[in-house]
Amino acid sequence: MKEALAVGVMSGTSLDGISTALVRLEDNQATLVAFRQEPYSASERGSIIDAMARGTPKDVAFLHVALGERFAGAVLALLAQARVAPRDLTFVASHGQTIWHEPGRATFQLGDAAVVAERVGVQVVSDFRARDVAGRGRRSCRWPT
Repeated sequence: MKEALAVGVMSGTSLDGISTALVRLEDNQATLVAFRQEPYSASERGSIIDAMARGTPKDVAFLHVALGERFAGAVLALLAQARVAPRDLTFVASHGQTIWHEPGRATFQLGDAAVVAERVGVQVVSDFRARDVAGRGRRSCRWPT
């Protein structure tokens, strides 16, 4: 694989916020270039909890888009901090915000990757956990080439 710059986006089930990491990928190694964390506001945390507990399909769909916007903003803030232009990225890898996970059976993450791709302007890979669950824990993700 030739050298690539990528951003990983993670938001955990603890609902504490969004972590972004800019990495340089080269010769099967990842080197951290920059890292940033943004806490969720109380309102954002409440919206996620509400969607998990009693969200309608409409609520979940709107939250999916809103989290995509939030993830895109977090990526762009990290790039600005690192003084890297979005056009210099090869891809963004977004785990999404887990709202349901039952190992071996089902998983559901929000954070519309299409929104991230449109706002940042690069390819986005996502839904890693769904592939792992579908493969009963035997699947690994491959970097785009």
